[in-house]
Amino acid sequence: MQKHAPRSSDNFWGQQNGLTEKQRNEQSLKILNRILEQCIWINIHTLNPKSVQIILEVREGMKGYGGRWAVTISPGEICEFRGLVEPHIEEGHAKKWKH
Repeated sequence: MQKHAPRSSDNFWGQQNGLTEKQRNEQSLKILNRILEQCIWINIHTLNPKSVQIILEVREGMKGYGGRWAVTISPGEICEFRGLVEPHIEEGHAKKWKH
C-alpha cells in the first residue's frame, strides 16, 4: 500500500504516514474489500500457454483501481495475493503510474 498511495492524486489508497503496520494492513483489507464489492471488471489469463498459474485481476468501477491474485491449479490449488494495481493510464510506465 505504501508504494501505491503516493501515486494517487485522489487519495484512493488513503493516508499511510504515521500508521502502524497493523493499521496499514487493516486499511488495506478495507480497500481490497471495497474493490471486490464494487468490481465491474475482471480479467483472467495466464502468463504463457503452458503455465499452471492463472492470474486473476479485478478492478472497481469508479476509477479502475484493483487487485491481482495468482492461482496455481496444480498440484494442490493455491491462491496468492500478488498486489494492487493502478488505473490504466496513457504512458503509465513512463509516468511512473502517477495519476
